[in-house]
Amino acid sequence: MYQLIDLKLGPLASALFPESRPSARGLRKLLAKLNTQLNLGLPDWFFGYGEDGKCLGTRPNILISENIAPNSLRLTASGPQACELLAQKGWLIQAALMRASGEPVPSSDRSGPHAISTIAGPSRSYYMYRMAVGNTLPKSFWWRESQTAESGWSDQAYMRLAHVIAESIYLQAADMIRAGDTIEGDIGEWLESRLGDQNPEANHQLCREFKLRAGLKVTSIGSGNSCVRSTGSRGLKILLRDVEFQARCDLNGPWAVGANRIEGFGQIRKSTRQQVVCDKGLEPSKEASAL
Repeated sequence: MYQLIDLKLGPLASALFPESRPSARGLRKLLAKLNTQLNLGLPDWFFGYGEDGKCLGTRPNILISENIAPNSLRLTASGPQACELLAQKGWLIQAALMRASGEPVPSSDRSGPHAISTIAGPSRSYYMYRMAVGNTLPKSFWWRESQTAESGWSDQAYMRLAHVIAESIYLQAADMIRAGDTIEGDIGEWLESRLGDQNPEANHQLCREFKLRAGLKVTSIGSGNSCVRSTGSRGLKILLRDVEFQARCDLNGPWAVGANRIEGFGQIRKSTRQQVVCDKGLEPSKEASAL
C-alpha cells in the first residue's frame, strides 16, 4: 500500500527552504529543523537514517520526497510502517509549515494498493525523468559509460540497466510483503506465495524468475547525464536522464528504482510513447507520440 500527500507552497513557505526555493532535499532539511523546533515526533528513518545515525541507503523504501510542479512537493510512503506514520503526521507537517511561514499551505492526499499484473498483448511502456546509478569511482561501470555517453550508451549499459530496474522493483515488492503488506495482481500474489523461504539462494533464484516474468527491456537512455550528491558513503552517483523501458506487466502504485530514491530519483511513470521492435532491439518509433 502507499500513502501520499501533496503540498502547495506559497511565497512565504517557499522562502523557508535553504535554497530559497522548494526542493525534495530542501524539504527534508526544513522538516528536520521544524522537527527539532516544534517537537513533531518524526523518527530518524523519516529522514533516511537508522537509529545508529547511518544512512539507510535505498532499502527499505520508506518515504520519498519529490518535486511535482513549481512550488509543489510530494511525500510518498510505501509499506505499512511508513503509511501509518504519514497518515498520523501528515497534518502535523502541514501545520508546522503554516506556523513557520505564516501563510496557508494547501494539501491533498490519497492512498491505495501496489499491484503487479501480467498483461496480454504488447508490452507496456514506462519512463523515468531521472535515475541515479553507480558511483564516480574509476572502477565503476557507470562512471566509465558516462564518459562516452555522448556518442551513445553501449548495449551492455542497456542490459545492465534493465537488470537494475527489475531487481529494484522485486526488492521493493519483497520488502513490503515481508513487512505484512499485500501486492495485488497475479505477479504480486505469486511473489507472496514464494517468499516464505528465507534461504538466500532461494530468494536469489526467485529474483531471477521475477525478471523473466516481468520481461523488462530498456528502450532508451537520454544523452545527458550528470553527477549528484549521494545520501550514502560511496561518493557521488551518476544521474541518468529520460530512461524508457518496456515490461510485460502493469505496475500500479508508486514505484522507484536506482539510488537516492528518498530524493525522488527513479520514479516510474507510465508512458504514452509507442515502441516498435527493430533489428537492434527495442527502439522508439520515429512516429512515436511525444511524452
